[in-house]
Amino acid sequence: MAERRLELTNRPGKHAIVRVRKPARDSKTGNYKCSVEWVHPEERELFELWGIDSMQALQLAIRAAGELTKIHEENLRWSGGLEGYLGFPKFYPEHLPKGLLQKLERMIERELAAHMRKLELAARRR
Repeated sequence: MAERRLELTNRPGKHAIVRVRKPARDSKTGNYKCSVEWVHPEERELFELWGIDSMQALQLAIRAAGELTKIHEENLRWSGGLEGYLGFPKFYPEHLPKGLLQKLERMIERELAAHMRKLELAARRR
């Protein structure tokens, strides 16, 4: 379904690949699984993430893909990202209370707005 190719900065010409497969419904349980494959020059692993529906399975798979890259992030680079960013979003635990999640979202929005104001001010000064 989706693939991200990451350059190994400590091994020129070599790559690591993270693949997320399409969620598939299990006929026995009705739940969905979504597989994540990690391909690195020295290793190849396949993980299955399960969700109540296909969306949850996909979200868990993307989260797992991001966690897999964290292990090697010092030596990985994604051509679509700025320095150090591998293109995987930050996820928050699903069990946090709604009020806390809303507070975190407001904090993030404030920080993003402040950052954008700084960038706009710097652009005007040029």
